Amino acid sequence: MSKIIVIGAGAMGTAFAVPCLDNNHDINIIGTHLEDNFIDQVKLNKRLHPGLNSTISEIGRRQRRRCDDELSMSMSISEIICVTLAG
Repeated sequence: MSKIIVIGAGAMGTAFAVPCLDNNHDINIIGTHLEDNFIDQVKLNKRLHPGLNSTISEIGRRQRRRCDDELSMSMSISEIICVTLAG
């Protein structure tokens, strides 16, 4: 089992996380300010990700102007870091 951080909580981050979760990897998803409402809903729903229909270990948000402690901590303990972008 690998510790994986996915930066981007949108469609691409979700798509990347599905096979990782299926293979029992520890997934941490970090979103941007654009995903604040989505992240709040996941946290209120006991970390159940609606797109994945699975519980994720951690989901947080990154501040626009600085790298916050949550992102720094997640990156320091992760074995794989994936940045996802949709265009």
